[in-house]
Amino acid sequence: MILVFFGGAIGAAAREVTVVAGMNLHNHFPTAILGVNLTAAFLIGLVSALTEKNRPIDRSMQLFVNTGIMGGLSTFSTLIWGTLVLLVLEQRQIWIGITYLGISLIAGVALVELGLRFGASLKESKLK
Repeated sequence: MILVFFGGAIGAAAREVTVVAGMNLHNHFPTAILGVNLTAAFLIGLVSALTEKNRPIDRSMQLFVNTGIMGGLSTFSTLIWGTLVLLVLEQRQIWIGITYLGISLIAGVALVELGLRFGASLKESKLK
């Protein structure tokens, strides 16, 4: 619990710094939120691959990084809030909102898979 707590604090603070620094949305597109969500997706895949059997990273580190830091960095509520702002609150930017949601979901899944594959290749190279 303590590792998740401190990891979550680090992730949430990193998200806030990134979002505030990236407040200038390019054509109202939430690039900062998208960036942190996609970065977290890749890192969750990478850390997950490195914590499976023949673990170069132990379970406590997985809790700290994946559940804590990445969970705090990338949240579903942030994704939904960014979408809601575009669809309803910001001059009804419907196509931008749909594009943002689509990119977030499709690229997020692809980056988790990429992280898993990259992590698996790192593990293989260390085992040889």
